[in-house]
Amino acid sequence: MLFRSLDGITWEPTGNVWLTQFHGETVSLDIFDGRLYASMGDTRYSEGRDLMKILRTDGSGWELLDTDTLDLGTTDYYFGDMQVFDGALYAGTSGPNDRPGADRTAEIWRSEDGMAWTRVAELHSPTMAEVESMEVFDGYLYVGTKNHPSEGVEETGPQLWRTPDGTTWEQVATERQFNTSRLHVDTLKVYGDRLYAGLGGGNPPAPIASVYSSENGITWEEETPVGLADDETNYLVGTMGVA
Repeated sequence: MLFRSLDGITWEPTGNVWLTQFHGETVSLDIFDGRLYASMGDTRYSEGRDLMKILRTDGSGWELLDTDTLDLGTTDYYFGDMQVFDGALYAGTSGPNDRPGADRTAEIWRSEDGMAWTRVAELHSPTMAEVESMEVFDGYLYVGTKNHPSEGVEETGPQLWRTPDGTTWEQVATERQFNTSRLHVDTLKVYGDRLYAGLGGGNPPAPIASVYSSENGITWEEETPVGLADDETNYLVGTMGVA
């Protein structure tokens, strides 16, 4: 069930009850062209691809978009994140891409009107698992991924990709900057004139959850809070917000 608030203090249900086993889990929310979009899917990889969907609302009811006709990858089970960039809505795929035989590719899809979608990128690496986060910063759309290596494959660490136009993509060289024992870029957020990345996933010793920031998207500095770094149970930085 989704909840909404008009003042940030009092919350009420939207009236829609989506049961996980029938409708999937709500993964990402974004506003595009005056409508609220919600991506849903099977985050447990147990019920199947039919739970992968995108819905939208203008506040008076939900409309299911036609994603069944998209030529999705075999390991796409949900859209991991959505982001508006340069007048279009982008969505990145996620799923059990770390299983044996998976193609290790995360797809990026774009829509100009929220209805018709086009695949604009296939991000690939020996450890690619899924899209975890998206954010717009300094004229680029950034995409953070989850990178789970298969047995016998060397860890690459969390990966960060970016594009200036939604078509030309490059991988940001973070392997010598991010802690390579971390596996996810779980969240990206702009605060002030810097881009922040919340990392996580991996193996102890702590800190597993880490925070980095950059003023240009290329050079990164670790800024993990002391309290976060001292607790071994902090597995990842799931989200960040600006108040």
